[in-house]
Amino acid sequence: MIIIKLAIKSLANRKATAILSIFSIALSVFLVLGVEKLRKGVRQSFLKTISSTDLVVGPRTSDVQLLLYSIFQIGEPNNNITLKSLNTLTKHPIVSWMVPISIGDSHQGFRIIGTTQSYFDHMRHPDGRKLEFQSGQIFDRILQSVIGSQVAKKLGYELGVEIAASHGLDEISFISHEREKLKVVGILEPTGTPVDHSLFVSLHTIEAMHHEWQPGQEDEDKETETHLSEVDEPELVSAAFFGLKSKISILNFQRIVNQFAREPLTAVIPGVVFSKIWRLVTRVEQALLLIAAMVALTSIIGMTITILASLAARQREMAILRSIGAGPMKIMGLFISESLVLAIAGMVIGAGCLYAGLWFGQNVITQLSGIYFPFQPPGKNEIFFVILIFVGSFFGAIIPAIGAYRISLAAGLSVKQ
Repeated sequence: MIIIKLAIKSLANRKATAILSIFSIALSVFLVLGVEKLRKGVRQSFLKTISSTDLVVGPRTSDVQLLLYSIFQIGEPNNNITLKSLNTLTKHPIVSWMVPISIGDSHQGFRIIGTTQSYFDHMRHPDGRKLEFQSGQIFDRILQSVIGSQVAKKLGYELGVEIAASHGLDEISFISHEREKLKVVGILEPTGTPVDHSLFVSLHTIEAMHHEWQPGQEDEDKETETHLSEVDEPELVSAAFFGLKSKISILNFQRIVNQFAREPLTAVIPGVVFSKIWRLVTRVEQALLLIAAMVALTSIIGMTITILASLAARQREMAILRSIGAGPMKIMGLFISESLVLAIAGMVIGAGCLYAGLWFGQNVITQLSGIYFPFQPPGKNEIFFVILIFVGSFFGAIIPAIGAYRISLAAGLSVKQ
């Protein structure tokens, strides 16, 4: 206890150096835990993009391709499926809900997704929360659109803005639906998922935009306030999300869909395919872990160098301690105590700043980065890195402690001219 009090008083006499060391360690801990939170956030946002969906159903294709175009908006379907078949499957007693989607149009590089109002009831954030509106409401008439947060932010759109859809999924398109302008009636809160980069319209709007429309056709007056119930739905859609009443029935219903006699269909379990896709990019995760380890090592080396650099100014202090009988273990204990005090203070400040930032600014971080950062207790990797910094601080102090004890009494007590 006396050694610890002496270490604290010694650090208090070197406030500038101690504060800089604590700041360096705090910054390192903040970066280490931040990188680990980033790695977990990216993984969780990826694996739980549609956390409430049990099955994704689409045309006969590979499971990876189906999930890439239906959820992550990468690629496009090679075929469509009939809404009649989906409605037949929905009548199965184990089906709780079904949400169809239709893709094929875009606006300035952002995909337009045709769906039903139930999409906003059943789709979820990675943490299981329902989709919420930043402003506005769900579309209830044709030629109305609900846009994601990133669409509104990057294009500067607000409620009431009228936009033109482009045929195709490319950012630049030479064929636009200029006659049927979409009116923005809702803007969603950030989710950290592809929802933020999408525009949502009703299936009836998709049908209205493409029904008997040809490029170059003259503008016609069109009633934009027609209620959804007064317009036909399209016969074909791109895919559908299914929710079942029991998780136990997932494999059974998947087999039913894959063997559907009316038309060839593919049903995939999102979590299984997500894991398969994630294995393809696992090196990114390993790279983030390596960065975190290097940051932790850098903080330990930096603190050791700081203590070593202070030895020249502490020759007299060490010589006085030796002259009053301080042995090697007490000298070593003093340096180790100083190192651990700096490490603990830095770790508390660094971890405290990170978790305070996540607690108070989680929505802002998600909106700015597009990645959902979960506020969770420290995981095993985070605890491992903190322990690594603590243990490294312990062993890092041994080197300057040995150097301090080797300072001769004559060199430390002599008065320099």
